[in-house]
Amino acid sequence: MRKDNYFRSSKKVVFRELLLAFLLFIGVTIFLFNQIMHVLVHQKKTVTVPNLIGKSIHDALDLLAPLNLSLQKVNEQYDKKFPAGTIIQQNPSPGLTVREGKTISIVLSRGGEIVFVPNLVGESLRSAELLLRRNNLVLGEIAHVYSFTLEKGKVVAQDPGPDAVVAKGNLVNLSLSLGTPPPGTILMPNFLNKNVSEAALWAQEKGLIIKEIEEDPNSPLERGTIIKQIPPPDLVVNPGNELKFTVSGKIKETLKKLYWLHYEIPQGVEEKNIRILLEDSSGERMVYEKLHLPGTKIDLPLSIQDKGKIKIFSNNILVEERILE
Repeated sequence: MRKDNYFRSSKKVVFRELLLAFLLFIGVTIFLFNQIMHVLVHQKKTVTVPNLIGKSIHDALDLLAPLNLSLQKVNEQYDKKFPAGTIIQQNPSPGLTVREGKTISIVLSRGGEIVFVPNLVGESLRSAELLLRRNNLVLGEIAHVYSFTLEKGKVVAQDPGPDAVVAKGNLVNLSLSLGTPPPGTILMPNFLNKNVSEAALWAQEKGLIIKEIEEDPNSPLERGTIIKQIPPPDLVVNPGNELKFTVSGKIKETLKKLYWLHYEIPQGVEEKNIRILLEDSSGERMVYEKLHLPGTKIDLPLSIQDKGKIKIFSNNILVEERILE
């Protein structure tokens, strides 16, 4: 019996010693791990947290990537101030200093109270009402205007414009087409994506005044191309009214010389291929070529650098020359 008790006692001692050794090993391992992590963490650079409020996740990632910060969405909630998908909360807050590798927690807006206005131009009144209702918007005032481009009853213009961000239940005012205007009515044409010289010549012919031409040097369009106009297309204008345009690039040279070519094709029985060449200090170039019936009137806006010459060909036969000064 005493021998058995001795062996049991020895086993307990060995077990306690092994347990203490194991716990000591675990403690040393944890201590060393913490020391290593402490060194690694404090070796990372510190960066300033940027402001992500109001930005999309894509834009936020573009800001965080150079700073070696990551992003984590933790929640979504409705917010009347921000469209769906934009960041409305972040942690850590903007301006705080953190170390590289930090994760920025964000809350995204579900929108709900903010909507985008649909494009209603060209729709019937019935279709426009359905689109507004579908987008939680309300039909506002209705005006009636003449239009060369849209048939009677179609939406010519809207306020607010397409893709505007508004609150749910916002009013959207519409202008409906009355169809083609009666003779003598002057409607503002749609000059968007056309050269400003064409608009200037039209204004000169109708007795209108171009009050201002703004230049957008960052526009990718060809120099002198109109990217914005006031008044908008299809609005009734009268001689003496003022016009404003925004164009692509510098346009001072574009407006140096303006000329409006009027040409009437003589009467006959066959179609004529009309080709028009313009020659000025920049060289000779073809500015027009098209088949026309006899009696057709051609009105063509031209922009020349200084003095110039126009050659008009009918079926490859030179029928007229004009000197432009």
